[in-house]
Amino acid sequence: MRSVSIRGAEGAGTAAMLLCLATPLAMLVSRGIAPLALTLITALLVAGLVTRPGPARLAGGLAPPSTRGLDAAAVAFLGLICVRLLTDRMGGGPDRLAMLLTFSGSLVLLLLAARVPIEIRNGSRWFGAALAGTILLATLLITVEIRSAGALKRAAGISPDLFRMNRTAVMLALLLPVLALPALPALRPRLALRMLAILAAAIGIFHSQSESAKLALLVVLAVLGLGLRFPRPVFRLVAGAALAGTLLMPLIAPNILAVIPHAVQEAVGYGSLTIRGEIWREFGVLFWQHPLVGQGFDASSWVAGTPAAAMLDPARRALLAWGHPHNIVLQVWFEFGLFGGLALALLLGAVLRRIGRLPDAVLPAATAIFAGAYVVSAVSHGAWQEWWWCLLGIVVLLFRAGAAQRPA
Repeated sequence: MRSVSIRGAEGAGTAAMLLCLATPLAMLVSRGIAPLALTLITALLVAGLVTRPGPARLAGGLAPPSTRGLDAAAVAFLGLICVRLLTDRMGGGPDRLAMLLTFSGSLVLLLLAARVPIEIRNGSRWFGAALAGTILLATLLITVEIRSAGALKRAAGISPDLFRMNRTAVMLALLLPVLALPALPALRPRLALRMLAILAAAIGIFHSQSESAKLALLVVLAVLGLGLRFPRPVFRLVAGAALAGTLLMPLIAPNILAVIPHAVQEAVGYGSLTIRGEIWREFGVLFWQHPLVGQGFDASSWVAGTPAAAMLDPARRALLAWGHPHNIVLQVWFEFGLFGGLALALLLGAVLRRIGRLPDAVLPAATAIFAGAYVVSAVSHGAWQEWWWCLLGIVVLLFRAGAAQRPA
């Protein structure tokens, strides 16, 4: 009976990891597939856990004592959103309730991805090579599509817009530290494959249209390189910078362009860098109208139509009409004020505490992934975009699977 339950858990875990590995490729076809993929992956892992005998096994796998601080911080954050949703002037309409529901679901999936046990059948023999192969294939497809102006997608009847590959490019940047995990290159012939995958991914990412992916790649490689030499000091530096950036964002956002050299802004381009700083500035200025409780849940999407925005000139008002400030930290401060900023810092602190407990052998990779994810969150996406949190959940699962492997 025990061997049957082990085989069931390993089978479910193996299937789940294969789906994780397929996600970057699937996103090239359907860039919004991450929530569906993570839902299926999590269901498989939980089903594998259920095959283990005893309810204690299930409870221990889904809510281990080590995650209580993180769970409490997540509940506090979601509770703040619910309270603000019910008390702000826009009320709790169906669209906003649906947005809260999808965000809450994606956050739960991300929390499950960080804890549910993963058992892979003979993983040490194939997982590292499969991950490297996935990265190589996705990079090849991105490069071919860009060089051919979307010829493959056009031939398949799929939208050839090149920006639709940006999410895959970001995911590849965040996955590169997994290839540096010490257990993965245990077999020497495969070490070259992993190094080739890192190099090819870097080339492919810089061919893409995603400036966020390029920034993430630079941050990931810098943090990983330093972290391999100084794991604990680099982790403390990254953790301190993330918490400081989160707590000081209302002061940083309105003045960000003043500290970025003009030459850098010109080199990166107005549409990729300067306009984001201008958007931050306008949201940062309006934040001070309601600094304690914020403008309200999802206020970023409708603030351009408020009387306060109407007093601005058209150019400044247009900067508020992008749907969100392209900075998740600033968006939380803008919509929930000081209470939201502190709740977010508490949640980040709980995440960093979990990362800080990892062994030195895997800490550099985890630190690099966190740094890359934080930077992308702070320059690109909206807080309530469930695909982003689900993408991070899949990256976390692949990291955990790689960190758990042992030499064959």
